[in-house]
Amino acid sequence: MRRSGIETDENLEREAVKWRKSLFSAFVFAKQGAVRSLRLQRNLRIHWTAGMAVLVWNLCVRPALWLVTLSIVTIAVVMSIELINTAIEHLTDLVTEGGYHEFAKWAKDAAAGAVLVSSTGALAVAVLLGAATWKWHFYLFSMHNILGAIESLITLVTLVLWGGISLGLERRNRT
Repeated sequence: MRRSGIETDENLEREAVKWRKSLFSAFVFAKQGAVRSLRLQRNLRIHWTAGMAVLVWNLCVRPALWLVTLSIVTIAVVMSIELINTAIEHLTDLVTEGGYHEFAKWAKDAAAGAVLVSSTGALAVAVLLGAATWKWHFYLFSMHNILGAIESLITLVTLVLWGGISLGLERRNRT
């Protein structure tokens, strides 16, 4: 039975299935959003570059596994919040149709504040990472803390591929 102006659960589910064709397509859409944001958002590229620098540091200095894990989680948190900030900015612009509204300004400022807070936390983790490895011995070709090195290398390769894909798409879209 259909109620006036309200979709039935079956109709809503049918519509939802159209958008959820497969788990794979969900990952494809997520990757497209992340790559496009990396390509177009200057601040995300800055955070991405800083994250890569930390991972290279981890490969060279080989800090304890818990520090490597903490740095990777911190990189993921900062970049995720930057992506959320980007989404909020675009949605706000869409809703206000490019005009000014005090609530829109507040929403954008709050989202940017979240990025600032996470970036400040990331800076604290970087200071901790530097202090914990203050001797700055380079173990690039040793077996010292090999698990931390492998974890850093996997994350670094992932970030390089992500950035390479986004730059390749940017070049292809320009031509």
